[in-house]
Amino acid sequence: MNTDNTKDTLILIKSVEKGFPVLGTDVSTIPPMGTMNKDGEPTYEQGDANGVVIACESDPTFVKSKPWRPMFEILFGHTALGFKQEPDKIDSQDTSRPKDYIRGHDVYNGNMSFDKPTGENRLEGATDGSWDPVKLCLEPYKHFRWFEIWVLRNPRDASGNILMNVNAVKCDMLTKHYYCLFDSLEESDDSAIRLSVPITRRYYQRFKNFKFPTSQMTIHTEVLHDAGSIVPLAQPREHTRLNLKITAKTGTGSITVKGLNVCKQPIQQVFTASVASLLGDEYFYSISEIIISPGLSDVSFTLYDYDYTIQMPALA
Repeated sequence: MNTDNTKDTLILIKSVEKGFPVLGTDVSTIPPMGTMNKDGEPTYEQGDANGVVIACESDPTFVKSKPWRPMFEILFGHTALGFKQEPDKIDSQDTSRPKDYIRGHDVYNGNMSFDKPTGENRLEGATDGSWDPVKLCLEPYKHFRWFEIWVLRNPRDASGNILMNVNAVKCDMLTKHYYCLFDSLEESDDSAIRLSVPITRRYYQRFKNFKFPTSQMTIHTEVLHDAGSIVPLAQPREHTRLNLKITAKTGTGSITVKGLNVCKQPIQQVFTASVASLLGDEYFYSISEIIISPGLSDVSFTLYDYDYTIQMPALA
């Protein structure tokens, strides 16, 4: 088992769940780990003296522990992450490829351990599956939560100096762990509270001497197109959400992007057409077609990638 530690190794995590339930509904929000709030800050547990969550400054309808979008955050402290090099296997019949997470069925098992930050339960929330921002407590959720983990060996700035934060622009090795799931959490109380959790991943990629792109990639540009199907001019350079910038349109309707994720599963993203920059929730590895729905005409748009860096880039 190869293990990555945080000595000159930067371990980042991001939630890749789709959609965030409305505060106050009977559906709990996803764990705040690997997400940002409406103010663009990492979500965290914060309340006033009475335990009431504090509203974001820019929008009082949102709270600081309310997830809004996924974002990468650093796992601070002494963190270790290791996976087996070969998947666990068992004879079984499963017509889907690759397989979803079923214990004992062709999964890359591993372990993550870390020191618990004082007074913080967000890492436990990622395991339990649910953080309720109203009750300010952790609760079991009906299914496991998906996360994406990037590991940067010797992250550096443009001058080649070690830089252990999200401003790093290159690294000696970048490993992307896709669709990770946390299992039951174990806790030990030594000099520091140490947390350990079994973890699985569905897919991973390694990139040597990696340098992060500095700007978005244009996947497709279209001018004054009417309803119909379009073959994209290019493919995403990596597993990414899509940023659709519509500059003109006539009528109402939607623009649908169809393709595959990194696990080669068919997915689609439906954008309600409005003259704006729109960020999707689905993560695409390849795109097969772009469909402009009936009711729209004279549509001009550009489709960009979005997750080409470890920061949250501004929408084009």
